[in-house]
Amino acid sequence: MSDIDNVNDYEETEKGLADLARPRRRSVSDALSSMGQDDFLRFGKEHIVYIRRIVMNEHTLYGVFGADGTNLSLHESEDSAIGAAHENNLRPMQVY
Repeated sequence: MSDIDNVNDYEETEKGLADLARPRRRSVSDALSSMGQDDFLRFGKEHIVYIRRIVMNEHTLYGVFGADGTNLSLHESEDSAIGAAHENNLRPMQVY
């Protein structure tokens, strides 16, 4: 005789197996907390740039920075910095 005695037991067993086979999703905070410093430096390095407001000698500029912190360019307006990122097929992120 089978370990499964009726249809309801079979359905419950199938559901349980499906739940076990489904990959578990981690929260963003769990994923980020498990990343090391090198992981953060490589995160988005080829596609993401950061736009940051910089005040130099009483002038406000907007810097475009690579994911690793490398200063790529400075612009007089935020729109210009964002435009430069888009022109180079990069995704700009804002840093406050």
